[in-house]
Amino acid sequence: KLEDSRQQIQAEADRRIAAAEQRAAEAEAAAAESHEAAVRLETEIERRVMEGTEDVRREAEESVRQLVEKVEREAEEAARTRAEDQLRMESDRIRVQAQRREDRVREATEDEIKASVGRARREAQAAAEEIAPAWLRGGGQEPKASTAGYRTF
Repeated sequence: KLEDSRQQIQAEADRRIAAAEQRAAEAEAAAAESHEAAVRLETEIERRVMEGTEDVRREAEESVRQLVEKVEREAEEAARTRAEDQLRMESDRIRVQAQRREDRVREATEDEIKASVGRARREAQAAAEEIAPAWLRGGGQEPKASTAGYRTF
């Protein structure tokens, strides 16, 4: 019973971790899309620069490259931070739920143990009453005093 609960908790944790990883993958896909937009921007700038001087073109290329790197870096950092935060929150929530489930299972197990002990005690008392001498089974009454073997005055 405890093993089944542990397996259910593990399966739930695995499903939630997979969901968190999926969200992280989506965030990385958004970063890739930002990168593609930056590349398109770079292409447009290059076309316009070709019409200008070589110096202006070189400066524009460097500026675009730096801008693309900055945008990529910021998008990646933001996506990673979001994904890590979501994963951490999900892990904490799963951990708390697992602890609560474990506590409930432990409490139920303790209750079951107490019930088993009570049942065993009652069975032992019933068995003891069945094999006890008749004078002891008399409902707790004292046996009548016998004078056999004793002198009374």
